[in-house]
Amino acid sequence: MNALSHCFRLALLAALVPASLLRAQAETCAGWVVADDASVRMLDEQGGTVFQLATGAFPDVTVSAVGPRLIVRDGGGTRILDRAGVLQGAVIANLGGYQQVAFGEDRVVVVDYDRTRIFDLDGNQVGAAIPRTGPQQQSAVVGAERVVVIDDGEVRIFDRAGQQVGASIPKSGAYRQVVKTTKDRVIVVDDNGTKIFDKDGLQKGATIARTGTNRQRVVVDGDRVVVVDDDRVRIFDADGGAKGAPITKTGTARQDVVVCGGRVIVIDDDRVRVFDREGGAIGAPVTNTGTNRQRVTTTKDRIVITDDNRTEVFDKDMVPQGAPIAKTGVDAQSVVASDDAIAVIDQDRVRVFDDAGAQQGVSIPKSGWDTQRVRIDGDRILVTDTDQVRAFDLDGDPVGSPIPVTYVEEYDVLLFPQFFTVVDDFSTVTIYDRDANALGQPIQVGYGVQHVQATWDRVLVIDDSDLRLFDQLGQPVGGTTTVVGEPWAQPVCWTAGAIESFGTGCGGADQNAFGDPRIGGTLFYEVVGPASSLGILNVGFEELAPPLSLVALGAPGCFVYAPLGLPYTVLTDTEGFASVPVSLPSAAANVGFAYTTQFFLVDPTANQLGLVASDGARTTVGEGL
Repeated sequence: MNALSHCFRLALLAALVPASLLRAQAETCAGWVVADDASVRMLDEQGGTVFQLATGAFPDVTVSAVGPRLIVRDGGGTRILDRAGVLQGAVIANLGGYQQVAFGEDRVVVVDYDRTRIFDLDGNQVGAAIPRTGPQQQSAVVGAERVVVIDDGEVRIFDRAGQQVGASIPKSGAYRQVVKTTKDRVIVVDDNGTKIFDKDGLQKGATIARTGTNRQRVVVDGDRVVVVDDDRVRIFDADGGAKGAPITKTGTARQDVVVCGGRVIVIDDDRVRVFDREGGAIGAPVTNTGTNRQRVTTTKDRIVITDDNRTEVFDKDMVPQGAPIAKTGVDAQSVVASDDAIAVIDQDRVRVFDDAGAQQGVSIPKSGWDTQRVRIDGDRILVTDTDQVRAFDLDGDPVGSPIPVTYVEEYDVLLFPQFFTVVDDFSTVTIYDRDANALGQPIQVGYGVQHVQATWDRVLVIDDSDLRLFDQLGQPVGGTTTVVGEPWAQPVCWTAGAIESFGTGCGGADQNAFGDPRIGGTLFYEVVGPASSLGILNVGFEELAPPLSLVALGAPGCFVYAPLGLPYTVLTDTEGFASVPVSLPSAAANVGFAYTTQFFLVDPTANQLGLVASDGARTTVGEGL
């Protein structure tokens, strides 16, 4: 049996990070967790009760997609449950005061009045308790594969094993420090400046001293740290290196900053300026033609800037897309945008534009007494008036007939991927398909409907103390669940990890892949083939479609399923067996990553090429199983 080399582990873990290699994964949902005044329960997709746990008064529940896990906190302590309601480890007793919980990646951090404790998702305490060093209760931040504990006078960084890394970071001002994290950096802000640390607690670059009177505000995005002072904005890389010159404010108030899509957008009283990640100015400043500060809306590749008088659409290089969109009412416009459409809302109408700034369809006039509200999802746009709801496609064309309503508030109309719902006059909930056709009959509710939630194919209606489940056709699923007091509910969904075998091997080589394909999990890739044979395990980050046949090289029936990626040398034992363990990183950024494995073994007797190949295995890294 062969162990995975340290270098190969590092190479594989590094390869898991690039966002360009991520693949979209559909969520898996198992139902809803429901908390009422005295219990927590799980409802499955058929409306049945998976479990019900009696708790203290008013329990608090957090859903962690990693695992997945349900973190339940009441006056007595904290419980970590799996989705079947099985307690992981023991109850984490409340040791005094208000117990706080932070979680991230595969760690649950419990903060009591006098100490902080770290637990894994199986409820096992990791490392020793971390005692507080100041008079007040600690706080904690989980990120960068680290647990950062904040005391009154210092910040300490701990690894996933609960061991402190680096020295304590003392505060330099009067108030408690603030911590932000990126994929691999910890940023500490106090009264006098900002410091950037790596995961090992080593400071990167010099302290970024404040230049104004007030504490700095910090915005982090990937490998960029944007520091906002009273009088300027500065951009730094992950090692604390300044990118470009300081961006001095041109107005009287502190600047606002939006970081999105590789752009740093700086908003002054009188203009908006856009910079790249190197601090270089992109295009010309966009002058404010009104009195109030401009507002910025971003999409994947568009920057939309609105002032008191108009809305302008730009691409990421600040090239105007279409003409300015002048307001038609007295009040300033508002904007709702997606990657596919931009809706500009005036007092008297809604107009839909594409990403080139061209109006789609005709204006949608207001029919009620209040300003219209807009929701966009995929290829549908919903426009809500006080007397009707209308659906439109991305071309601005009506879809279906208008839906008359008596009274709707902002969150009474919800647009989901498969359907939308309308709560009317606190008395009915109706489910519509995306073509505005009613599905089933209106659902009668009391004058206390709290909210509606949905997954891909289920709708949960919470009405006072009653919970009812419906399918995507509006048909009831299961019965009514009655709870105590005012319930809170959240769907339990996660991105599922998976291991799939595909293709065929040749020459008797067979791969077996198994384990835990979740972030932080361990997997095993095994092969059975010729005895005492030298070979490689190829970890590929693409798949060949169709696979490459080796018949021309003298190996009929043998195929290559992925280009050469990371090869690892293996040697089968006298029974023809070899195994490679792989530990997946715990960073949430790796969720959705997919890679392919295949073994190639030397066998001079198998064919003219003297090589045999196994079948392929496709591993997708998920949050849970």
